[in-house]
Order: sequence, then structure tokens, then C-alpha cells
Amino acid sequence: MVAPISRFSTPASWNRLPSPLNLSLDSSEHRRQTRLNLARDLVLLRQYESVADVAYAAGFFSMSHFAKLYRAGFRENPGETFKSISHVNRAS
Repeated sequence: MVAPISRFSTPASWNRLPSPLNLSLDSSEHRRQTRLNLARDLVLLRQYESVADVAYAAGFFSMSHFAKLYRAGFRENPGETFKSISHVNRAS
């Protein structure tokens, strides 16, 4: 017997469907990684004037938590990345 399609039509059911994303990261870890990548892109593109502005724009409301995750993910402090990009832009 085949289950009716309505059984799989609610968002809660979608989490039970197999997918590469569900196998590698849980949804909160995936969101966190997406926000960190966004923050890194914003720093590299010089979209904001400070690290705090970047963190806030990427959805982080605790600077210490953001800095800890950024260091773990990119092996440098967000301020170091920000300063190195500022230095490159001034030299151009």
C-alpha cells in the first residue's frame, strides 16, 4: 500500500525524508554555518564598517559567540580578517 501524498505534505514530514543535507548537518548547524559564511562574505566584500555590524547583519547578536564560531570556522579572528581587507583596500 502506498501512503497518500498528503502524509508527506507538511513541513514536519519533510525532515523525515532522506537528503544529503539531513545526513551531514542538522538544521541548526546548517543555519549557523550559512550565517558564518554570510558574515565572511560581508567582511571580504567590505559591506559594513565594523565587525559588530557584520555580525549583526549575519544574524549574530552576541559578539563573543560570533567571534568564537568565526575563529573555529576560519582559523582567525573576525577582526584580523576585517583589518587585512582594510589594508588591501587602502593599498589599491
